[in-house]
Amino acid sequence: MLRMMIQQSNCFVVVERGRAMNNLMQERALESSGEMRKGSKFGKGQLVAADYTMSPSITFSQKGTGGAGAAVGGLFGHVAGAVAGGLKSNEASTTLLMIDNRSGVQLAASEGSAKNFDFNLFGGMFGGGAGGAAGGYTNTPEGKILTAAFMDSYNKLVVAVRNYKAQTVRGGLGTGGRLGVQGGQTAASNELNGSNAGGERTVTIKSKYKSINVRSEPDQRKPIVGTLPGGATVQKLSANKGWVKVRFEEEDGSQVDGWIIKTVIE
Repeated sequence: MLRMMIQQSNCFVVVERGRAMNNLMQERALESSGEMRKGSKFGKGQLVAADYTMSPSITFSQKGTGGAGAAVGGLFGHVAGAVAGGLKSNEASTTLLMIDNRSGVQLAASEGSAKNFDFNLFGGMFGGGAGGAAGGYTNTPEGKILTAAFMDSYNKLVVAVRNYKAQTVRGGLGTGGRLGVQGGQTAASNELNGSNAGGERTVTIKSKYKSINVRSEPDQRKPIVGTLPGGATVQKLSANKGWVKVRFEEEDGSQVDGWIIKTVIE
């Protein structure tokens, strides 16, 4: 149901990872065995990677969560009438999560809900020789209310994705973050433990320099991984023959390790 909904919305491209995947692999096995005709073009490197995964869940689904009943009787001349009615509500709540398959980061989440009513009516007419019974929208299948709830979840997820803004973490995403723990090895933990923890301390670039290059290795011929302005204070990690390995943060919060010449520090 979700696959059909997503496909028809044309907001995402759906790739097969369900039961039909076995059939796909069977065709490739036949091609590898040499049984297929030449030119079938079932070579490797053609399957499309799934960039994202959608994870659905049902948080609540219940029939008859609320209701009301009524009875009315009346006598008008030779006609007697009696009406009894019952009203019950059915509810469902669902969630959809969208995860980036490469990083495992949750990109969006949405919650949807749906509700309908079951209405039962019984009526009897006396005096005119007539009798009748009626029922409307009774015993609605649970699948219908769940489908409506998931549709609500999906519509909200599309809105969330359109308004998506990438999150950044000071210190680097997945490299420890900014919540340190005593005795830990991340940058935030080292700040908590003290600047000299693990032999690490800070160094300051001489203010006379407008900017200095930070290289990937202690060698002038190695690639530049960043720059530091004069007067900047950074964390010192180690030293090696006239070079100092430092750690600093970019404007987007990402953490960079690199090497600077020892002569540029105070």
